[in-house]
Formats: sequence, C-alpha cells, structure tokens
Amino acid sequence: MTLLLGLDVGTTSTKAAVIDLDGNELAHGRAPMTWTTVPTGAEIAPEALLSCALEAAAAALAGCGPVGAVGVSSMAETGILLDRRGRPVGAPAIAWHDSRGIDEAQRIADDLGRDRFAATTGLPPTELCSLAKLRWLRDHEPAARDGARWLNVAEWIVKGLGGDETAELSLASRTGWLDLDSRTWWAEALDWAGCPDDFLPQPAVAGTPAGELTARELPVARGAVLAVGGHDHLSAAVGAGAVGEGDVLDSSGTAEAFIRAIAPLSPERVAETVAEGMTVGWHAVPDRQCLLGAQWSGQLLGEVVQRLG
Repeated sequence: MTLLLGLDVGTTSTKAAVIDLDGNELAHGRAPMTWTTVPTGAEIAPEALLSCALEAAAAALAGCGPVGAVGVSSMAETGILLDRRGRPVGAPAIAWHDSRGIDEAQRIADDLGRDRFAATTGLPPTELCSLAKLRWLRDHEPAARDGARWLNVAEWIVKGLGGDETAELSLASRTGWLDLDSRTWWAEALDWAGCPDDFLPQPAVAGTPAGELTARELPVARGAVLAVGGHDHLSAAVGAGAVGEGDVLDSSGTAEAFIRAIAPLSPERVAETVAEGMTVGWHAVPDRQCLLGAQWSGQLLGEVVQRLG
C-alpha cells in the first residue's frame, strides 16, 4: 500500500502525519522547535529546522510501509540564506515574529513607497516580511553577505530531504519580493536588498514535484516524490476544504489567521485591501488568491498555559 507523508513545520513544533490514498491518518509524530531566545524575539540554526522535521517524520514513519510522496508546509517569512554551493552561510534563521528589521521596514516605505509596496506585494512594509529580515541580515551579519539564495522554511526542508531548490507562490507572497500581479520576482525590491540576479528559484504553485527524497534518516521514504505544500495556514485551508471562492477558515496556531479564498485582485484593489488592515497573496491552490487577517492569539494562549503550569 502506497502511503503519503505530510510535514507541517510550525513555530512551536513540526507535526508529521502518514495517510493512505483515501486520506485516512495511520500514524503521526511531533518534535519541538528549538528556538534560541534573543532580546528581539527568537532565531534558529537552519540545521536545527531540518533536524526537527526529520525527528517528527521518523516518529510518524516508525512501523509504516513504503511512502510514495512527501509534502511540506511551513511558517512563512522566516527563511534560510545559502551560499553558491547550497549550504547555509552561517547566519541564523530569524523567527517570523522577531522585531529585527523594524528600521529596515521604514526604509522600505521610504525608498520603495508604502502604497506602491502594498499594491505590488499585497503586504504592508513591516518587520514581518522577509525583505526587511534579509536587509537586516545583510547589514548586521557578515556571513549573510555571502548569501546567494534564499529559501523559505518548507523549501529548505524539501532541499534538506534531497529535493530541488524551489520557490512556492503562497510562501513567496509573504516575502515582500513577489509581484503578485505578474507572479514574478520584483527586481527593484531585490536590488534594494543587494541580491544577485539568480537569488531565487522560479516560483511554482504548491504541490509541484521537486525531486525525490534521499535522506538516509528516512529509509522507508527513499525515492518518494517531494513537494512544497505551501504556507501552513493555507495548506490547512486545503485540508479543511475551505478553498472555494468566499470560503473563510479560522486557522489557529501560534498566530491565528483568518483566511478567505478569492478571485485574483487588481493591484489597485490589493492596495485598498492592505490599507484596510489585511494582506493579499496567492493561495496554495492554483489561480486563487486569499485575504489574510491575523492576530497572535495562539502565542498569548501559550503564555497563559505556562503561567498555569
């Protein structure tokens, strides 16, 4: 029986589930995310992200038969800088909620234009977007100046499992360097961050095959087709069947996201939507965008749990 493995690399932990072709869950695993706390928030070594994913996957696969395909979803905004040989440059991966980049976000607004940035990317210029994090790393981490490629977390896990370097559209929509209207990289934003011309792979829709699994830690999955499943909240919408135009999902994790699937908007409507306090990006299903509004309720609930012991 051919099985499928899904990985969700989240802020608190990586979750893994093995399912059959009818969607029945047969096994699952979980591994905690080992962030290093810093005054601005948190950071993690790229290798630790991969180790967490491998630990959760191994726990889920224990006792299971052959796996035919592996899909990986993840948190957005956090990313990994690689050198020309495809290895991490030595700079940390900054947590999506970390406040580093707040000054760089103001520079984005000043240099690229707040309204223009919103209309092009579907995001406000804040420290959450990857562009601000990348510029902060290049300005403050000497190792980051050797960065030749950026991969979002799920893309990095796929590469670490033996797959190809790829860029998935729903994760790319949270970076600040994707032109939503053309679904291509915004060269001016990348130039602003001092990036080389081949800094990013070509963008692809979620689920596009990206090589085969070769990681020796997961022998039962060797040869499985790999794919990026997209931004974790949007992957959850796919799993819940909430991807019809107008469908709304409340996806509650460390961040609580309210997601509405929509037909693609014009740049003018994108700018108006961002001004109203939401963001716009490509969904994890082809040719559909989403509205996203978020609050950090899950993170706050975690603090309550800690206080209660």
